[in-house]
Amino acid sequence: MCLFFFERYRGAAPIYHAMLDGCSETGVSVITLDKQKFDVGLLVEQRREAIERDERYEQLSARLAERGAEALLDVLADLEPRLAGAVPQQGRASAAPRVSAKSGAVVWQAGVERLWRQWRALAGSFGVHAMWRSQRITLLQLMSPQRSRELSAPLVASRFTSAAPGQFFFARRANALFVYVGDAWLGICLLYTSPSPQTRHDLVCR
Repeated sequence: MCLFFFERYRGAAPIYHAMLDGCSETGVSVITLDKQKFDVGLLVEQRREAIERDERYEQLSARLAERGAEALLDVLADLEPRLAGAVPQQGRASAAPRVSAKSGAVVWQAGVERLWRQWRALAGSFGVHAMWRSQRITLLQLMSPQRSRELSAPLVASRFTSAAPGQFFFARRANALFVYVGDAWLGICLLYTSPSPQTRHDLVCR
């Protein structure tokens, strides 16, 4: 059993890459095993699963594990006919190599949607981080893009005529740090500066 569609991604980290690429759905696949190669067996069963816009990797992977277990039990309950009806994989899948701490490095010019996907996919494992004054800043909690737009719009109108990627300001009423991410402002609710966890800053977004 594999927690992804073989037509879409193959490799060590398919769920991460589906989220990073902004896919609207993923799924689970039950395949036969090949003695010589990984991920090339016949497709026995596939089931689609939507990727919710605001959900994080941990939520999606847990749901896929449940769907995968259900699919596998259904196959085992009717194994011989299912194996007889297995079909070859179609199309050419995208590579889904391992992700690492480097995958969590923020590029402020990349845009709000990219950073939002990056945070949802990686914040719970490798972390999403940037450098500021020689300190590593880890973004622990972000405000959604929609909420960020709602809260930042009136504040930005009175403060800025233009902004550069990485520029930021603190909004006291929202109790959040807003950073310009290439195409819009995004709210940061919780962060800490490395190397000391004692420098963590808890901001309660409103």
